[in-house]
Amino acid sequence: RMLFGEVVGRPLTGDLLQYHYFMDAYVVEVVRHGALPTWNPWQLCGLPLIATLEAGVFYPLHWFHLVLPTHQAMAATTLCHMLLLGLGMWLFIRRAGLGATAGFVAVTLFTTRGTVPRFFASPNLIAAGAWLPLGMYAVVDLVERPRARALAGLAAIAGMSLLGGHPQITVYLCYAWGSLLVAWCAIRGSRPRDWLRAGGSFATALALGGLLAAIQLLPTAELSALGTRPPHGLSVDEIFPMGMWTAAVNQLTAFPVSGSHLAFGAVGLACAAVGLAGRRSRGVVLWALVLFVLCATFALGPLTPLFPVYLALPPLAWFRFPERLMLVADFAFAVVAAAGAERVIRGREPAFRYTPVTLGLALLPLTVVLYLAKARRIDGLLVLSAALAITAVLRPHGLARLVAALAVTVGLVVEVASLPAFPLHFPFTADRIKRLSAYDRSYQAVRELAQHDRVWLVGNPFDHAIAPKQGLRQRLRNFDDYAPINLRRQAEYVLFLIEARATPANPHYLFNGRVPSLDPRPGVEPPVTRRRLLDVAGVRYVVVDSPTPPAGVAALLREGGYRSVSIPGPLLAWENPQAVPRAYTVYRTRPAPSAEGVLAELAAPDFEPLAASCVAGAPGFTAAPDAPPRGAPVTFVLDDPAVVELDAQLDAPGLVGLSDTFYPGWRATVDGQPVPIVATNHLFRGVAAPAGRHRVRFTYVPTGLYVGAALSGVTALVLLVLARIPTRRPA
Repeated sequence: RMLFGEVVGRPLTGDLLQYHYFMDAYVVEVVRHGALPTWNPWQLCGLPLIATLEAGVFYPLHWFHLVLPTHQAMAATTLCHMLLLGLGMWLFIRRAGLGATAGFVAVTLFTTRGTVPRFFASPNLIAAGAWLPLGMYAVVDLVERPRARALAGLAAIAGMSLLGGHPQITVYLCYAWGSLLVAWCAIRGSRPRDWLRAGGSFATALALGGLLAAIQLLPTAELSALGTRPPHGLSVDEIFPMGMWTAAVNQLTAFPVSGSHLAFGAVGLACAAVGLAGRRSRGVVLWALVLFVLCATFALGPLTPLFPVYLALPPLAWFRFPERLMLVADFAFAVVAAAGAERVIRGREPAFRYTPVTLGLALLPLTVVLYLAKARRIDGLLVLSAALAITAVLRPHGLARLVAALAVTVGLVVEVASLPAFPLHFPFTADRIKRLSAYDRSYQAVRELAQHDRVWLVGNPFDHAIAPKQGLRQRLRNFDDYAPINLRRQAEYVLFLIEARATPANPHYLFNGRVPSLDPRPGVEPPVTRRRLLDVAGVRYVVVDSPTPPAGVAALLREGGYRSVSIPGPLLAWENPQAVPRAYTVYRTRPAPSAEGVLAELAAPDFEPLAASCVAGAPGFTAAPDAPPRGAPVTFVLDDPAVVELDAQLDAPGLVGLSDTFYPGWRATVDGQPVPIVATNHLFRGVAAPAGRHRVRFTYVPTGLYVGAALSGVTALVLLVLARIPTRRPA
């Protein structure tokens, strides 16, 4: 339904067009030019790109982008995840001893309704979650046939989930896999030493999976340690930033049977009820039932008394939106329903070899029905034909079983085909992508004006004109932009602009990279009085998507003396004549006090960074008494994402400042000689240089990335060796 559905009215694109399309297009362009997108200079004055996780740079299924246009690559990746989910579920159901019809029911319920379709709106969520059922199969393999190959398989699956770019989902998967490990050992009546061996192998596999993803995890850990969301428990208000009424509440209370793509469906619920009553695979059903109840309960948050248990489980309290646990709950529900379908059919299927061809024949009629349902061209004969084809491929034995299987497949196909369309438009067609180019002429004009300077894109973040990551797409150094992980320094800088304090008045507020508003707040001087912070950040141009911008922005343009600039197209631009050059020299410094102290100094209307900049620690030079009272702009020789080279002329020993983010990993040289970088004006960086003409070079060298790459490479070789160790045959 997600692949073929389309709704009438305003399209809801979720994170696909608001974030991932632009990010994926940028990453693949950088890679095609033979580089890694290690640093992103286009948002928040600079941020390490790989460390923010969601790009999933090293995730193998993203490699479609190297050979296909971005919108087609996103479609291919989505299809692969759908197949991965279906294949993993099928393998697990068959390994659990259930038949082909049960597998069909489980695959259909899990992939066409509930959380899985919703996750397709956020590629990093589905990339991490698509490995859930395949990991379940690997856990069973690890318990039943303990061997190096099984351990390597689970490690590879865990590593792929981590590389997908959403560790919260991977943590949920690990808990789910661990619950199955315990359940399967109990079902098999394992001896104590077998329990220990299985537990040790499981822990080893997860550890190796983490090492396999070290190339992604180490840069993220470095950013998190300096970021606004370090790894620690969040408050309940932070965990539920949008309130307690979530998709999980809708799914479990408002639409439990029908009326939404989240609904479980009458056929699925009926099969689940039969599965609970049957004796076949009772251990698996009991495990799946307990897993469903726990995940659904935790997903409801404080609405249930068990939520403190969720908060106590490490590291679940680190993450927001526990409703995402419904992915695991939907999996467990599909398993129980599959057991019920098996009970309806009564007995095992005859031995039959299922190949990709036969599985494709079984799924093809369902795909056709779902596609035609979108066009409102579905009828009873079509549904019956599809169900007959599916039943024929599943090959139930005997007339009674044939009728039962036909009833289950007909009911399920009809119900899935009649699900309300998910309100999401996928950017999978070229005509939808063309809509994003409506503002290109405006952005091109701004890019030509800005050159090396910074801009601020202000407008409705849910509109394509000023959508998140437009700055990335247009190669504009945007002052703010959405980022899932960002630096404390960046948050403090923006928060002081809007609230006159470096920490938010609301202790549960989590900075997401964007300036929420410049409108006045009760009890606080309006942000326009602290507009000098925008000047110090080098914001030369403000671009808006409406002739009537918000009141706070209108006050900034009016009181800041901004000048209207004529550009083509629907966007409007203003130039800030007070903006400080992005690169400059200065001959005097002041010690930087606390964050609030230095930001208050920077925000003062009379602060002049070309006269004296605030520096944390020793500046690295001694100010000359006869030094000029003000510095001057510096010439850019090279201004690439990970390398910035400047030609600086100093009349006395001084500091060469660059209004880009101060972050570990950046290295600096003056005339080829290494020099330390000092935090300048709280958020930015600078280096000391003697009098004369000098070539100053900043280079980003992400040590964590290189160490992680080495660990990932070694781990991949270890897993390959383990996978090739032959299985010991019993004597």
